[in-house]
Order: sequence, then C-alpha cells, then structure tokens
Amino acid sequence: MMLINREKLQQILKDFYNITKTRIAVLDCDYREIAAYPSEICTFCKKARENPIIESKCQACDHQAFRYVQQEKKLYTYRCHLGLFESVYPITVEKNIVGFLMIGQFIEESDREKIQINIQKNYGDINNISYYLTEVPSFNETHVSSIASIMSVCAEFLCFSKTISQKQVGICARIERYIENNLHTCLSVEDIAKQFSEIEENDI
Repeated sequence: MMLINREKLQQILKDFYNITKTRIAVLDCDYREIAAYPSEICTFCKKARENPIIESKCQACDHQAFRYVQQEKKLYTYRCHLGLFESVYPITVEKNIVGFLMIGQFIEESDREKIQINIQKNYGDINNISYYLTEVPSFNETHVSSIASIMSVCAEFLCFSKTISQKQVGICARIERYIENNLHTCLSVEDIAKQFSEIEENDI
C-alpha cells in the first residue's frame, strides 16, 4: 500500500504535463486511479467510454498492461484497442511494486485517418468520437519513447523523494493481494511460498 504526499505528488504530475503535454496518472495495485494531471481523461476517451462495449474493452486492455508490468517489472508502451498509445511503469519501493504511473493517450499523426476509419467501421462513430480524435496529441515514435523514458525517471524520483512510500501491511493481507492480482495464472502453494520467502529475505 502507498503512503502519499499528495501536494508534492500533484505538483510533480503537473510539471510533467507542462513539459510533455501528456496526461499522467498514478494508480494503486488494484488499478484504481488515485491522482492525475489533468484530472479528466481526454474528451475522445471520455466520449468513447460512454459506450459499454468500448468501456469494457478499455478496462481489459489497461488491466492486461498492468498485469504485464507487474510480471516483467519494466516500462510497457502499447496501443489500446482503438489504436492510441499508452505507457505504464511500475512504482517500486524496496523491490515491491506499490502502484503504477500511466501516461497517454497519444497517437502517431500518420495513424489518425486509419483510427477514424476503424472506429466508423466497428462502432458507427458513436457520440461523434472521430471528431474528438482531433484533440488527441500526436507524436512520432522517438517523441513517444522520450516521454516514456521521462516517466520512468519520475517514478524513481517519487520514491527517492518519499513523495510515495510503502505502508507496511500484514503478511496475510499481502498474500491475499498477491493472489487477487495473479488469478490469471496457475498459482500453486509452492509459487506463493517462494514469492513471500524472497520478499522476507529482501526485508531483512
């Protein structure tokens, strides 16, 4: 669990946005957004997610990304099901993932027309979301990589500066959370024992 200096965190997120013009959010280990700048997602995504089918696919896409980052413990940049780019990076305290930083959404300018056609084909352009796609920032691949790299530095700084730190919880709660976050895998008693024996060794 995270302990957060909210005032300091909000200023860092705002500074990141002012430099990159990319929305950045902090999420906990249950994938719940707990801080962001700007506070609202882009209008395109907001309108698109009013559709229950798109909302379900968006959640599934995001959760897949968070699970990947939990397993690999590294930066992950990917395209969502609508074709927009997002990046996720783990927030790690003493080798334990306590949350995530997430940036997006953005597109490559050359993809804009293709995304519009795909939306119209699959969803009939509900809520006129193709129009709002014009508001989504566009970057080239190098720019996207640089922004994601800056995000990873921010994640390290958040912990180094103790803007985010770890709240100690009992071993039972930690095991329960580990199981909940890994239900998609074939967990065994041996896997769980190994995971928490390694954590206890690192805590010594």
